[in-house]
Amino acid sequence: MFPADTGRPHATAALNKPLARVLKRCGIAKRVTTHGLRRTLDSLVVSVAPGDLVRKVLGHTDAAMTRRYVAPATAGVAAMAEAVAAKVAAAKGVNLGVNPEPTDPAPAPSPPATLPN
Repeated sequence: MFPADTGRPHATAALNKPLARVLKRCGIAKRVTTHGLRRTLDSLVVSVAPGDLVRKVLGHTDAAMTRRYVAPATAGVAAMAEAVAAKVAAAKGVNLGVNPEPTDPAPAPSPPATLPN
């Protein structure tokens, strides 16, 4: 994601100070790391590009590595949390008006099964 002149990725330590300067200059106080940026990129790219291209661009050696970096879709996580809350409330005799069976309106993107190993 952050190639050096040699074509190999920069060491994370070499990017920490410049990243800290950029965050300060932009007024961003939230903790941001190079690893977090890479994971975010991985999750976003997988949702818009073919798996074999994603794997090559991100430098992953196989499809399993690419799948490991994919974060679950926010909508799916929210639906799951609502379903859990509804079950807990139902156990206490409270109706939250939420279906206790989770629905996943936006399932997490997954790399295509055709990724070469």
